[in-house]
Amino acid sequence: MSCKIVVNRFGNGTTYRGDVIGIYPSTKYLGKLVEPKGGAFAIIEITDKDVDSIEMLELLEPGVDYEKYDKMYYILEPEETTNPFLDDLLKTGRTTGTYSDLAPWIGEHV
Repeated sequence: MSCKIVVNRFGNGTTYRGDVIGIYPSTKYLGKLVEPKGGAFAIIEITDKDVDSIEMLELLEPGVDYEKYDKMYYILEPEETTNPFLDDLLKTGRTTGTYSDLAPWIGEHV
C-alpha cells in the first residue's frame, strides 16, 4: 500500500508551484520527463496510503475558483527546514514518508 504524488515545482501560468498534478501507484514508472531528480516535478512517495484512499483523492479535488486554480489543494514548500522529509524534497525534488509527514504541508487555495 503506497503511492506517489507528482507535484508541480514551478508555476507555468495554468498551474501553480505546489499544485498536485497526479497520484499514481508507487510501482508505476512515469517516464523520463517526470521521474528524474531535480526536474520540473517533485515526487512524494507516501508509504501508508493507496491511490484510491480518501486522503489522496481529496488532493485531486478541483479548485473552488476553477478559473484561477486547477486544484483546491497544494503542497507547501518551505524555503529551508531541518525536517528530513522536507529536506530531501527541497534538495532533490523527491521524498518518501507517511501521510502524517505530509499532512501539515497541505495548503488550500482560497
